[in-house]
Order: sequence, then C-alpha cells, then structure tokens
Amino acid sequence: LIKYLFNKYKNKIEIKKYKNKNNRFFVGYQEIGWESFNYTSTNFIENPENSYLADPYIISKNNKNYCFLESYDLVSEKGRIDVYELTKNTNKYLGTAIEEKFHLSFPYLLETENEIYLIPESSKNRDVRIYKCIDFPLEWKLENVIMEDIDTADSIIFHYENLWWLLTNEDDLSLGAHNYQLNIYYSDSLLSKDWKPHKLNPVILDPSFGRNGGFIKKDDSFYRIAQKCGFNQKYGEGITIRKIQEITNESYKEEEVAAFINFDGSDILGSHHLSSNNIYTVFDVWKMQ
Repeated sequence: LIKYLFNKYKNKIEIKKYKNKNNRFFVGYQEIGWESFNYTSTNFIENPENSYLADPYIISKNNKNYCFLESYDLVSEKGRIDVYELTKNTNKYLGTAIEEKFHLSFPYLLETENEIYLIPESSKNRDVRIYKCIDFPLEWKLENVIMEDIDTADSIIFHYENLWWLLTNEDDLSLGAHNYQLNIYYSDSLLSKDWKPHKLNPVILDPSFGRNGGFIKKDDSFYRIAQKCGFNQKYGEGITIRKIQEITNESYKEEEVAAFINFDGSDILGSHHLSSNNIYTVFDVWKMQ
C-alpha cells in the first residue's frame, strides 16, 4: 500500500512527459546476440513521415537479415507490416509485406517444413490469422484464420513435444486491454481451427509480465519476451526475458533470466518488444519528443 501511494504521488509529477502526444516508438538494432544486448551504441531505423515503427522481428534468409515490423500511420491510425533489410550500420526499406483494411502489428514469423508463416496481431478484426509466404520477403497470402470472434493480441506460436503451442493475450472480460492475461492453446496442426484451451487458462494474470513482447529460440530452449507494464503508461515501461521451463497441456512454468527497465538517455521512456536471431538483436523504444 505504501509503495502504491508513493507511485501515485510520483505519477502526478511525471504524467505530463508520459502523456505527451508527440512521443513516438522507434526501432533500434545491434549486431549482437541477445545475451550481450544493451540499449547503448544502437542504430535506429528512421521513422517515416507521419508514422512510427514498432514491434520488430528479425529473420535470416539467404545470408541476409530482414526486420519485419509494424509501421503505424498516424493519419489513418492503422498499422501495416513493413520490411527492412539490416546490415551492420545501415538499413534499407524494402516495402510492405501485408496490409489490410484493419490494424495489423506484432509480426511473428516461424519456419516449418520449408515454409515461412507470419502471424500478425489482428485484434481489431477479432481473429488470429496465419499468412504464408509466396515470394520472400514481400509476397504473402492469407493461409487460414485459426481463431475467430476472439479479442486477443500479440500471439506467439511454436512447436514442441509433437504439439503446436499458441501463447496469446486475451481480453475475454472486455476490459479494453491485453496487458495482463496470458492464455495458452494447443493443437496437433499449425493450420487447424481446433485449438484446445490450456487446463490452467489464464496461465498468467499479471500486468508486470503477462503481455507478450517477442520470442527467442536458442538451441533447444524457448524464451518468452514479456512486457513490463508501467505505472505511468498502458504498456512499455520495460521488458523481461523469461525462459519457458515446462509446457504441457496441464502445466506451464517460466523463469525470468533478464530484465530491462532502466534506460540510458533521459529521452527513452521505455521499451516493449525484442527479437533476436543471435546475429542481430532488434527492439523498440518509446522516446520522449
């Protein structure tokens, strides 16, 4: 209670800088593995005019490194999925991969059986959808809508122990937020419409690490990146990297292995997404303007 009252008082002092309508997300990248990553010595992709970039995901293909991300248009108030090619000190805009009439963000990519799939966040359309790559990196087609009439965001899918696992942030209480509740579903097939709910749903009910902020696979280990929702903003105060220790249809355990909540530079207010292919680490920051 004392901590809450202190933060409430502190919030009144700091709230102006957090609610500045000119604050923006920016996407940064470093040629470094995620274990050695920090927020210094960073290259940033320049935000397009009247837009900002966020939710980056890095993938390697044909000895090149591609960053898929949300490009949010401030005029239309809608996001699409764009692609940049990254080199050590430069980046090149390649074009738009996926755009719909509704908002898209959080591009999550996975490779299986020589195919590449992309699962964007499409909560505005109340579904979970999977796109299949036709011609990498810019040509995609909608392969299947695996869940319909569901208000959920920032979905992650991976294969483990002969099952596909879907970790997603569901707002089944219609509170207008996806920041606190993590639900798990599982299926025998990636493209199935029959995803079974986990016995313990919601497996997490906590705004300090409930919402997904990325995913890393290294060797045989899986790491869920989670957002640390701050006292002063809806989300994005920092991130926590959490190793998945156990996942079955009856259990789920994870453990924090790293966290980032303090940032060098007074203009950085927070971060809410990270991805790494162990060559490049990409992330976003929320900067004060």
